Amino acid sequence: MLSAAVGFLANSVPAIWNSITSSPSAVIVSPADVVVQRTLPLFGTYNELPPDTLVWAVTQDMSNNRFYPQDKACTVSQGNFNCGTYYVGPDQGGIGSKYKIIIVSAPAKAADTFAQYQIQKGGPMGANPGLDSLPDSVTFLTSKEVVRGS
Repeated sequence: MLSAAVGFLANSVPAIWNSITSSPSAVIVSPADVVVQRTLPLFGTYNELPPDTLVWAVTQDMSNNRFYPQDKACTVSQGNFNCGTYYVGPDQGGIGSKYKIIIVSAPAKAADTFAQYQIQKGGPMGANPGLDSLPDSVTFLTSKEVVRGS
């Protein structure tokens, strides 16, 4: 009986593990700290991106629950993503402001929504009202809550 149970587990665990690890996901490597500056390098690793999607970083302001997509998609290569210089929150957010860095996989429709937001707000230096919500078509990969230190 015990050997049958061990045999069952030996055969089942790898299949379960593969189904868990094969879903789209990411890990934020930088920033490593919870307390961050207004600008920082944002990069990490990803697993199993859906085909024909882009990795995009979005800031969620925890005080107003609005979403601020970065001005361009992150670059990806061999399991790594790099978002370049990342801006944490709007200019008016000060020391102690809480944000969530969200990494999503964005198909063309969502990427277009993010790009149109940048155009409508007037580019990186334009008014930044944020989005009410993320596009329905994005796939959540990971997030990290941070606090602005300056």
